[in-house]
Amino acid sequence: MKKVLLATTMLVAGASVAAAQESNITLSGDARLGIVSDFKDVVTFNSRARVTFKLAGETDSGLSFGATFRADNAGANTTTIAPDGPDADALPDVANTGGAVNGMAGNVFISGAFGKLSMGDVDGAANAAVGQVSGVGYTGLTDLNEVTYIAGGTKESVLYEYTVSGFTGYVSSGQLSGKDGNPWSLGVKYATDTYSVSLGYEDDDNGSTHTIIGATGSFQGLSLSAIYGKASGKTVGKQYAVSASYTVDAITGTLFYADDSEIKEGAKATGIGVSYDLGSGAKLSAGYVKNRTADTDSFDVGVTLKF
Repeated sequence: MKKVLLATTMLVAGASVAAAQESNITLSGDARLGIVSDFKDVVTFNSRARVTFKLAGETDSGLSFGATFRADNAGANTTTIAPDGPDADALPDVANTGGAVNGMAGNVFISGAFGKLSMGDVDGAANAAVGQVSGVGYTGLTDLNEVTYIAGGTKESVLYEYTVSGFTGYVSSGQLSGKDGNPWSLGVKYATDTYSVSLGYEDDDNGSTHTIIGATGSFQGLSLSAIYGKASGKTVGKQYAVSASYTVDAITGTLFYADDSEIKEGAKATGIGVSYDLGSGAKLSAGYVKNRTADTDSFDVGVTLKF
């Protein structure tokens, strides 16, 4: 009986693998371990492991399609909604507000000669075009290197992109209707092997607009990035960020300065970090960040792993 069960199990496992191969389903993952401080002089151990699913296919006419999500974001995230009015004493409602199953924390795309259309947890067009400068540390140290984008990323969104002769155009939109409005964004980027320039425009449909430009360049082991943005309307302010990274053999050193303190709840911050590529997807990294707005600092050191 045990032999029959074993044979059946092996057949089912083999069929599952074959189906995955025919459907172009691939698994990848990442993990990290080390120590990190929390900007409050408290140092703790820090580790995590994640698995990413990538699905891909192609139609008979040559259209490509696919989807990506992580295992930890696959299911629905729930939010408890307290009842109001005459039913205030009733049991609270529970709403599905996230997860790849609800169009968030994952994305689905289809692409062809017309360009690429993505939906779900996608960047806004300005963010897709301009991006961010380099950060430091194996955890990112709360990503204080990042500038602020005002339209996109919090709800299921749609992003369209089209590339021709080094130019890529982007258009994005948030939800079609609702009390939070319909944020939208435009972006364009020109990129070569050694440099890129980009421009983005955002409207949060709540009284604020944002224009942002960026540039990158790399030569002889040195990589530079710079971003400048200006918001108008209900949110008023300027922001900018710069970074420089230099690589010698397996060692990379990185510096950044970022200031989005005038945009919503941003901060002025500086960071310095170094990483050593151990090979085969393993990297040893350390970083230090100073939040100059809050007058706090943090550091981390650890190993990141890619599978």
